[in-house]
Amino acid sequence: MTGDYIKREIDGLIYFYLNKEDKISMLQNYDQLNCQKVSISPEQKLMLSEFSRQIIIQLNLSCGDILKDNLYPHQWCVPIDFFLPSGCYATMAVDQFIHSF
Repeated sequence: MTGDYIKREIDGLIYFYLNKEDKISMLQNYDQLNCQKVSISPEQKLMLSEFSRQIIIQLNLSCGDILKDNLYPHQWCVPIDFFLPSGCYATMAVDQFIHSF
């Protein structure tokens, strides 16, 4: 990796937090991110496996009608419907959708 980054170990796993320039470079040069996953075998041994994750995905999102919110008086809600591939985070999709306005 180039540029500045923060390397952190949490529970024996190493995480790299990239700066803005490195994130932009990654998006320009790679379509997948190689990842590692630790799991426990039936024999109680640690197993390390590798997989790749798409960095950018295309998402079809549809919005329903604006409704009065049943949980919060004087508030409004809108149902949204979308499908994400395995390994993608719905919270990030909703966050990007909300911040696009």
